Amino acid sequence: MKTGRLIWLWAVLIGVGRLGAFDLITRDEVPYVITWEPGTITLQLKLPAPTRALTDGASSFNASVQAAMQTWNGIIGTVRFDSSVPPAGPNTAGNRINEVVLADKVGGEDFAANTLAVTVSYTIGDNRVESDIVFNATRTYDSYRGPLRADAYDLQRIALHELGHVLGLGHPDEAGQTVTAVMNSRIGNLYELQADDIAGARTLYGAPATVPANDAFASAATIVVTSPGLSVTGTNIQAGKEAGEPNHAASAGGRSVWWRFVAPVAGRLTVTTLGSNFDTLLAAYTGSAVGALTPLAGNDDAETPEQNPGDNRVRTSTITFDVAAGVTYYLAVDGWDGLFGQITLNLALAAAAGSPPVITAQPVARTVAAGASATFSVTATGGVLSYQWYFNGNAISGATSADYTIAGAQVANAGSYHVVVSNFYGSATSNPVQLTVTAPSVPVAPSSGGGGGGGGAPSVWFLGALAALAAGRRFAAMRR
Repeated sequence: MKTGRLIWLWAVLIGVGRLGAFDLITRDEVPYVITWEPGTITLQLKLPAPTRALTDGASSFNASVQAAMQTWNGIIGTVRFDSSVPPAGPNTAGNRINEVVLADKVGGEDFAANTLAVTVSYTIGDNRVESDIVFNATRTYDSYRGPLRADAYDLQRIALHELGHVLGLGHPDEAGQTVTAVMNSRIGNLYELQADDIAGARTLYGAPATVPANDAFASAATIVVTSPGLSVTGTNIQAGKEAGEPNHAASAGGRSVWWRFVAPVAGRLTVTTLGSNFDTLLAAYTGSAVGALTPLAGNDDAETPEQNPGDNRVRTSTITFDVAAGVTYYLAVDGWDGLFGQITLNLALAAAAGSPPVITAQPVARTVAAGASATFSVTATGGVLSYQWYFNGNAISGATSADYTIAGAQVANAGSYHVVVSNFYGSATSNPVQLTVTAPSVPVAPSSGGGGGGGGAPSVWFLGALAALAAGRRFAAMRR
């Protein structure tokens, strides 16, 4: 077995730094994130006893580190920290034991100026196998919450930061990011995990477990393939295996999740799990039921140099198969030997030659009365098509079919409408057409009262008319 190799030294510095978005530790500029295998990360806590009572009531510095460990345990899924407390002492680098110690040197050298602690990590392949946290013995420590004090550094918040490095998080501010984070390179007044810290850790290890929505074949997540290359993410934490489900890549697995897609064009599709943080199994199928599938391709370990560099342990899977336009395909991702974690699924479609859509029947302008419905339609050719309707130049949410109906149109709906029809090769835009909505006429209220055949008081209008008529008659009589 390889003894592992040093992958990174991470230090936390004195002072308040810039604000940053989470940064993940990767290997040799290859898009592998260095993570722990799912399970327990046990640390030996070998810190000496404090020389005075700790402000927050912690019984020891080791207890302060344990509190920081539980904070991380509360927000991540596939791994958790545990600890043992042997006698205080130095650490031994490269012994496959995770140790937390207090020392005046790290790796045989003095701490750099203003450095409070350093995390030293080792890897085999794409997995962490050892991480040691070394606190600078030349500094004074306490354990407390609130603003950073001048007389002593809060060991618990420093441990919270260093444990983030153990998990695989880097310094976001040193990666050019700008958000509030405990994982920024300089210690400050933050003593609780921030949203950015949590998002980074969950990218690596997921949230506390819930059953994935695409656990079952029948609930496979839908991928819409609209470009030559795209990636989707997911997890198989808490996933299971259905009765009658095949062994993916000829391995028993046990924690599968599913995706489905309709091939937009004919071509050759390559799918990989590059970027996933566990040893995956990958397979592709056609069929309509989990117990009646036709296998197309399956793979446990990739063999290409890009996905399996050097002698590193392989955990990426890759498959390539031909697809036909309009056919539904299913992809299953499982874990070798029942492993689980965060999944990145990458699709690259090399399509056969083709053309953008052609609109063969344009939408037609409509005039409707207020309250009536109005429907616009388009007809196009070009394989598997998608649609998006627009009103006065703005996309209409949910208007993604060949027909678009406005139920109960009002004057506010009047305006210009058009649709963009797309396929894998491009798009076509329809002619704009107008919707005219006519307002209803205002009815004239009928007169009330004074009519024949009914009782009731005559209306004011009727009395006024009688008076005018009588006056006219008197004027005519005077002229005789």
